[in-house]
Amino acid sequence: MKGIHDFLHVPTRLTSKVCPTCDPAEDYIRESALYQHNYYRRLLATGWAEDNKITYAKPAKAMFELTYEKSLEEAANKYITNNNGNCPEKAENADLTGENFYVDKNFQLTNEEVIQKAMQQWWSPLKMKGFGDNLQYDNIQDNDVKALANVVYDQTTKMGCAARTCKPQGIIVVDCRYDP
Repeated sequence: MKGIHDFLHVPTRLTSKVCPTCDPAEDYIRESALYQHNYYRRLLATGWAEDNKITYAKPAKAMFELTYEKSLEEAANKYITNNNGNCPEKAENADLTGENFYVDKNFQLTNEEVIQKAMQQWWSPLKMKGFGDNLQYDNIQDNDVKALANVVYDQTTKMGCAARTCKPQGIIVVDCRYDP
C-alpha cells in the first residue's frame, strides 16, 4: 500500500533554456535577444533578407546559429549598470567591434520590445541602403553598418545582451556583445 509520501512532488530547480548557468528569471530577455539575432541571420543565410540595391541579399555560404554566452551578458550588464546610477548613452567600445548599443527614449517599453526595436535598427542598413554585390566590410566607417556587421558576421558563434531602464534619464538601453 502506498502512503501519502509516495505521491508528493519534489520540485526541481528550473534552469535557463538558453543559458544553463544563468538565472532563469531573466530568460525571457535572453530568449528574445537570441531569437531576434538568429531570425535575422537566418533571413540572410537563406537569401530572404531584403537588400535595397538587389531586392534580396545574396545568401550567406556559412553562417552559424548563435548560442547564448553568460560572460557576454555579464560584460554588457556590468557596463550598463556601473555608471553611478545612470545609464550610459553610448557603447563602451567606441569603434563598436563586437558590441551593439541602442538607446530608446520610450523608457516604458518592455525589455523584449526594446530588443526588437534595437534589432530592427541594427538590421536597417541592409534594407534601407543595401550592399548589392559589395560584401566586403573591411573599411566600415558608418556606425549603422558596423552594427549590422556585428549581427551578420559569419564567424560569430556566441552572443549575450543586457537591457536596463533608467527612468530618471527617461531612457532604456540595450547592450549586446558578440564573440568573436
